[in-house]
Amino acid sequence: MVLRAEHARLTQLDSEEKNHGRDRWMCGYRLDDLYRELNLLHRCMQEVTREFFGQTLVSRNVEAAAHQLIEDLFSETIQTAIRQLIDEQDERISAAIKDLSR
Repeated sequence: MVLRAEHARLTQLDSEEKNHGRDRWMCGYRLDDLYRELNLLHRCMQEVTREFFGQTLVSRNVEAAAHQLIEDLFSETIQTAIRQLIDEQDERISAAIKDLSR
């Protein structure tokens, strides 16, 4: 039950992160900056999660599942950012080629 509620909250956060990332990207945010920011956030979330489970009586399976949700969230976010960068680069290359063809 707790994990389902947490998963729903993380899904909402994922959507908010994507919007935040898109806004930052439009301002010229670089991939290495994005990775650095996400890495710091990831470390903080893992530390808070360890602290939470250090004070909570739950099974190791529940704790492992929580850590896996965090890993999945960050993995998907990083993959999405990389895909977005590649797509934008492809668009810029295509536009430059069209300009040269004129």
